[in-house]
Amino acid sequence: AVELARQAVSGGAAALLLMPPYFFRYPQSDLAAFYLSFAEEFDGGPPLVLYNIPFFSNPLEAATVERLLAGGRFAAIKDSSGDWDNFLELQRLRERTAFRLLVGNDVLFTRGRSAGADGVVSGVACAVPELITALDRAIRSGNAAAVERLEGRLQEFLARIDPLPTPIGVREAVALRGLKTGPHAVPLGEENTRRLGEFREWFPGFLAAAKKDCEGV
Repeated sequence: AVELARQAVSGGAAALLLMPPYFFRYPQSDLAAFYLSFAEEFDGGPPLVLYNIPFFSNPLEAATVERLLAGGRFAAIKDSSGDWDNFLELQRLRERTAFRLLVGNDVLFTRGRSAGADGVVSGVACAVPELITALDRAIRSGNAAAVERLEGRLQEFLARIDPLPTPIGVREAVALRGLKTGPHAVPLGEENTRRLGEFREWFPGFLAAAKKDCEGV
């Protein structure tokens, strides 16, 4: 992590987002030690961002997050748990500690941004940036009708990609928009191959309708 971060800093990175160790399980005390050791390597460097993504790595419990943020070495957290109660707990923590709270799971983007999240790190925006940026503008301007319409489009897209292994749905959408993504990491079985074919047929019509809904927002 330190080696990759140094390369990022040398390339001009404005901040460093660090996920917890993955595959093997670690107690919260070890996760805290991991983050604090990393922070020591970049003391005085770019802002450091915690990353809670329990679907694919060790989860960061609220007490661990509070301990790390209270130390002043971490500027923000990207919460990809998709858990509303966890989001609210982080919101309450901001009453005691100053930090940026970023939604990392698109399923909670509208709800979280409306509740005061500072922003989003969005997977859907890789595929349909028009939708996420328009939705953010609608939330910030208080355009309730547009928020409802665009949130419906966002949930429609999520419902289509969720049955597929992450991040295949997003990668396929990007490819359908003309960008080279290369082969998937793992060959798909019969069921997901069928789903992928259905997604490819569905996405162009969805994209056209979503872009139209974004006009003027």
